[in-house]
Amino acid sequence: MIAELMHSGIRENTTYSINGDPMIDSTISLDEFEDLLSEDGLPDDALAVIRQIFSDIRPVTQRFKANSNELINLAISHSPTYAALPNERREFFNGVLKLPIFFMIDPD
Repeated sequence: MIAELMHSGIRENTTYSINGDPMIDSTISLDEFEDLLSEDGLPDDALAVIRQIFSDIRPVTQRFKANSNELINLAISHSPTYAALPNERREFFNGVLKLPIFFMIDPD
């Protein structure tokens, strides 16, 4: 599964690099990521577990840095659902939580 976000489809704060080019805010909301996983066809049973993990995390934060270990670390620190998973299932969900997300800028 590879998820793509179009510039026009996400909320972002534009910052600029040293040379003045815009840089994309590489954070994504839990809701946006959940939608991407659903659209990408994550099986219903796995999606139900992800939704519960995200529900556990939401009181702490609504957004996370994509393409990092931040979401896994949030699950470890704040999700009893994640903590209760058997090791082999936890490894599967680690892969889902660290799924690569590609941000694209729409030049229009």
